[in-house]
Amino acid sequence: MVSHIRKANERDEAGYNVLNHGDLWLNNVMFKYNEDTQEVQDVRLVDYQLSYYSSPVIDLLYLLISSASPDVLENLDVLLTEYYITLCGTLSKLGYQNLQPSMDMLKTEWNKRCKFGVYSGISMRAFALADKNHVPDMNKLLVEENSMKRILPLFDKWGWFNH
Repeated sequence: MVSHIRKANERDEAGYNVLNHGDLWLNNVMFKYNEDTQEVQDVRLVDYQLSYYSSPVIDLLYLLISSASPDVLENLDVLLTEYYITLCGTLSKLGYQNLQPSMDMLKTEWNKRCKFGVYSGISMRAFALADKNHVPDMNKLLVEENSMKRILPLFDKWGWFNH
């Protein structure tokens, strides 16, 4: 399993690479809210000591699988599309339209690196969603509605156990 995780994180020199945060989960994301509407106004990432250059799906996989609810994950195609639109829009604003990847490339990368998603989900999810006042109960994690009980069937639906 470790070799699959290492391979999933390796930079493909011929592929599309970005600077990844390396530990992108909810505790490393700060939100600024509008005082009146309580809507998110701004977002900042913190804790960059694990950053490295690799596929753009690495941080996306880690964040979504470790921290998103099963209901959010069930809309994976919408999430990937939104990510793609935002990435391409940001590259255009910065004057790098020529560096925009294709959506097919993004989906290929997602499937190619899915073992990292399985690892992230199983190893980090309990800690990312745990009550801050209690140590996560791994047995309870397997049966709760917001846990692996609903996540593992999604992994199967996406074909991640077949890779």
